[in-house]
Amino acid sequence: MDAGLLQMVMSVFIEIVLPYLIPIVFLFTVFLFTDEIAGLLRHMMKVAKK
Repeated sequence: MDAGLLQMVMSVFIEIVLPYLIPIVFLFTVFLFTDEIAGLLRHMMKVAKK
């Protein structure tokens, strides 16, 4: 593969893909984190009911 072409592909990837990738990763992390918190809250509610 040509080095110039590779450079172009990399710059396109950084300019186009990363701006979309970062929010997706961020949202995915927040979603997992929220799920953890929800699980903790449910656990606390069960403990509080007893």
